[in-house]
Amino acid sequence: MGRTYQSILINAPAELKDVSHYVGRVSVHPVTEDGGTFVERASAWEKNDQAAGDVCHGIYVALLGDMKKSLEH
Repeated sequence: MGRTYQSILINAPAELKDVSHYVGRVSVHPVTEDGGTFVERASAWEKNDQAAGDVCHGIYVALLGDMKKSLEH
């Protein structure tokens, strides 16, 4: 059974001030073959420009890095 976390922007960084209807999602699914975990991230918003994509990518890289660190201990 997988788990999903969904978020919206409340206090967005300045680079995202023109982005509307942002929804981010992180899904975690067990990998039964080896006991591992598959983590999937996605986001969608209106005003699909490169600056917004770069900011969202950075947020998810940090989020997934922190998640990995916390699970390794």
